[in-house]
Amino acid sequence: MTAIHVGPVALAELADAILFLDDRRAGAGEKLRSAVDAAVLRIAEMPHTWPRVAGGLQRAPVRGYAYWIVYAYSPGRLDILSVFHSRREPRNWRE
Repeated sequence: MTAIHVGPVALAELADAILFLDDRRAGAGEKLRSAVDAAVLRIAEMPHTWPRVAGGLQRAPVRGYAYWIVYAYSPGRLDILSVFHSRREPRNWRE
């Protein structure tokens, strides 16, 4: 079984995205949270499926949303590093 660790940057990014969506439409943020949760479970089941983007990190899409999850995987451990909108400058999650 793979242990899943969500880093503070990813948590903050997701919280911001949820608030942003909920401000526009009630319940939209929770739908994003559910989609991110499902994406994380897919990543944990098949971590080598998605492409490497930098320094051994990988990026997987969130189905139904223009969001990406950046993660690091090693046997038995999945680290979620960022949850970001696809229009965001990709270099920002590296900092």
